[in-house]
Amino acid sequence: MNSDRFQPPSHRSPVVSRRLTGTLLALAALGPWSLSAWGQNQDLVLLKDGRVLQGVVERDNVFFIVADSMRRITLRRNWVASTDPAPNPPTPADIRLFHANMVQGGDMPEFALNFKVGQWNAELRREVSYVGTRDGRATEFIQAVHLLGPKVCEIRGLNRFWKANHATSEIPKELILGMFRRIKADNLDNPEALKKLTIFLIQADWLEEALIELDELARRFPGEAEAVERTRSSVLNLIARRELEGAQAALKRGRPREARRRLEILVRRFPLEGETARRVEAQRLEWETRDRFDRELAERLVLAADALPPNDRAAWSPALIEMLQALAEVPDIVGPLIEIALDETAAPHSRVAAGLNAANANANGNANAPAEVTLPGSPIDVPPPPSVTNPPALGNDPPTAPATADPAQAPSPAPDNASPASSRFARAASIFVAGPEQMTGDLDAAALLWNARALLRAILADDNDPPPDLIAQLDALGVDAPLALTLIQRMPPVRADRSAASGMVRTWRTRDSESPDSVEYVVQLPEEYHPLRSYPAVIALHDGDGPEQARALWGPEAARRGFILIAPEYRLPNRPADYGFTREEHAAVELALRDASKRLAIDTDRVGLVGSLFGGTMAWDVGLSHPGRFNGVVAMSALPGKHIAAYKPNAKLASLYIIQGKLTPGCDRIIAEGCRALIGSNNDLTYVEYYHRGLETIAGEVPAAYDWLEARKRNTYPSEFKVVAGREGDTRFYGTVINAFAPGRAPDPAGIDATGSNLKPATLSWSLNPRTNSIKLETDGVTSLDVWLPPVGLDPQRPVELRVNGKTWFKGLIPRDLEPMLRDLRIRGDRRQTYLFRVQAG
Repeated sequence: MNSDRFQPPSHRSPVVSRRLTGTLLALAALGPWSLSAWGQNQDLVLLKDGRVLQGVVERDNVFFIVADSMRRITLRRNWVASTDPAPNPPTPADIRLFHANMVQGGDMPEFALNFKVGQWNAELRREVSYVGTRDGRATEFIQAVHLLGPKVCEIRGLNRFWKANHATSEIPKELILGMFRRIKADNLDNPEALKKLTIFLIQADWLEEALIELDELARRFPGEAEAVERTRSSVLNLIARRELEGAQAALKRGRPREARRRLEILVRRFPLEGETARRVEAQRLEWETRDRFDRELAERLVLAADALPPNDRAAWSPALIEMLQALAEVPDIVGPLIEIALDETAAPHSRVAAGLNAANANANGNANAPAEVTLPGSPIDVPPPPSVTNPPALGNDPPTAPATADPAQAPSPAPDNASPASSRFARAASIFVAGPEQMTGDLDAAALLWNARALLRAILADDNDPPPDLIAQLDALGVDAPLALTLIQRMPPVRADRSAASGMVRTWRTRDSESPDSVEYVVQLPEEYHPLRSYPAVIALHDGDGPEQARALWGPEAARRGFILIAPEYRLPNRPADYGFTREEHAAVELALRDASKRLAIDTDRVGLVGSLFGGTMAWDVGLSHPGRFNGVVAMSALPGKHIAAYKPNAKLASLYIIQGKLTPGCDRIIAEGCRALIGSNNDLTYVEYYHRGLETIAGEVPAAYDWLEARKRNTYPSEFKVVAGREGDTRFYGTVINAFAPGRAPDPAGIDATGSNLKPATLSWSLNPRTNSIKLETDGVTSLDVWLPPVGLDPQRPVELRVNGKTWFKGLIPRDLEPMLRDLRIRGDRRQTYLFRVQAG
């Protein structure tokens, strides 16, 4: 298991235990009958990626299985950190519902696919049809909720036998509450029945509704007032704890206004006491202090700007406005940087400043003399740094690159006795665009950084290849690849869209000069979206019914967790609605991700790929075909045919979360055994199998899938990998790009059989050795390829050797040419996975 893929959130385990303890206390207050033992042999399983599972455990030397009443989760045993007995939970407050014509006995079908389900109605029934016989005829019947539990409900058939457990979350909450109102109306004089309804609400975490019922219990049955008050106090503490944890989660997900709103509601609505009250008060005081300090930072920054010479003050005015705007809108991101810059004791680190100081010394005080800027590599002659004439404003379309300024309009070169205010402003301006490592007290060096950023943004936002004059201006400024990458990774999106607003849902069309076709995709932004933050994203693939279907399934949880959701329309014109394994369908995903990455603040190391049914099959296929693009793939009710079956070696690079109903055709013999084989080979694969579910959307598993995605990050630059490729379009694997396949190695997908047995894909084997500063590449079935040299693992100050199939194709220092790197980055839009130089091989 590659531990670099995991981001274990250390806070999760104690959160689970605290909440469970609070729920037990709340239920105990209503009476001992609610605490009878249930599931005493269950365990709490802490995984190495930070997630917590609960259920009955089975294990052997390789596999670890956690089972509950709905599903079995299979993973590799060495991914488990610890196992402890779970606290005995209370008996679930299940509500048994009576339905006429319920079939009590019979056999479940051998398989079930082509599900079509209607909406649940007020009686908690719905119409269902599926294919469960080999003649392909559809079976129609009515499903009904027979046993309604707080977390799990039992579904039965009314006019034919059916029995399965579903997550209660798959049924609309308003329908369940409507059913409760009718049950309550028939039991107004029955305190035990009303208690049970209240316990259900507590166990379901519907705590506000539970408070309402508790108040009514106390009013109707005065003799229960003492027990009700104890329960009410426990429920209030549960709400307070939930809101406090929610506020902390909102802060981590870049939603500070939501965090403050949660705590304000807590203080206003609930009488807090004990540890909860102390935590809330400490957080409130911390925010007050931070707000006051951020205002002081803004005032100090303005004072530093006001102390600049008049020419410099005018030239730096747009930059000051941008910094103040960012400090006001995202103080948690910008404030710590400005604080470092204005701290007189913090030492500057900038290589740029060191180069300019040497240049000014060489110029003998002549401001118009060419300056020799010393940066890594050979020294070059450049003119004095230009002024910041038009820095890009946050959220605006990128400007054209600034022309070299008239020396009369440029900021004055910083003299040796530069004022403290001038130095402070230079430090703030430089750290804002380039981070602490490039912070400098030299105003000219800071101007160089701002102009370099504007040039880079203009180049990357263009639809065409970088204009030579812009590259020449970067070269003249002495910008090398490390500095360029630092500026690029810290800048707002290169095509930041003015319309990108908090919680926005919109349909966009891709703009890509490399592709003659454009693609539509639906984008959903999280609340409090801001272009200076960095957000995880999910590419959600629909099941044949269009992008809105994908958003309906995956969007609510994305919004709750602060993900950007991208749902592309991958269906081809005049083609069936199913998935065809074509390069054009894959291109829709790639083009949508490229376009969104240029418009939005996406952390491309945390992009997941998810889908259900046709979309699940496509997600599995695309994830194995392009493993360097995603941090994880969730495939729900997918069928692993064609390329998926042939691309099993690529699973070493792709984290997979496979969700399947046991009634899916071939579930045991093909899907489950195939997943177990991959798990046994130490791949990062989790297999979730639902009892008595068919080839259908299993919406109750979506939150767990997001838990899994949140715990993963992309392996951006693997030092070794082996992959296979057998389709035109499956051509880029990290730094290798296949230009041409050998005959027969990438046939038309339509001619590949369901098992992929007649596909003989090409193979690539990459090995990077930092000690020898070399890359070794072995290929079979490839006649031409490009190799991109990565910025990680190789020392650019030493000669690099690239050998392909035993032949040396490159040996020497990596050229100091920004054009190849910027062209590749402009096309792909992936600012976290960049490459320095391209070598053509074969």
